[in-house]
Amino acid sequence: VIPEGFRNKYGSRYASIWKANALGTDLNMNFDAEWEKAGNTSTASKTPAYLGYKGTAPESAAESKAIAEYVRNGNFDLVLCYHTHGSVIYWNYGNDKKVINKSCDIARRVAAESGYVLDEQGSTSVAGLKDYVMSKLKIPSLTIEFGSESSPLNIRDFDNIWVRTKNILAVSAIWLVG
Repeated sequence: VIPEGFRNKYGSRYASIWKANALGTDLNMNFDAEWEKAGNTSTASKTPAYLGYKGTAPESAAESKAIAEYVRNGNFDLVLCYHTHGSVIYWNYGNDKKVINKSCDIARRVAAESGYVLDEQGSTSVAGLKDYVMSKLKIPSLTIEFGSESSPLNIRDFDNIWVRTKNILAVSAIWLVG
């Protein structure tokens, strides 16, 4: 559902700037990790939109619910969330020092391998999958943002992304058995 006037305002570009699911929920704001604080910015939307609508409740989007159930029912020791905006690694969330320290350790190894910058400030975002996994499930987690500052990524970015990310799973596996 494309909000009224959106296609007219953005023309053929609307598909390239759409970040939400098809029903207008931003999936990176739809998990149970301070969900009530999500969407409290000037770019947030109070109704379904291409960007910034957190949904009616945590996991109100079918996609978020399916991912959360999959992680809850799995036996995971690490969760890596791949995003495509900014060449940075987010690893800090919540109050569990043990989980935060493990996330920091794997984040440093992934940064060394990929050359991506570590977010040392601590992300101010909430209600993402990493946030949920770290705070509710007590599993170390990273959000790895690869690519440029624009989405969708240009196909010309693929070679650089591949070179920088192709060994992340191997580095993570070595960390897990380490």
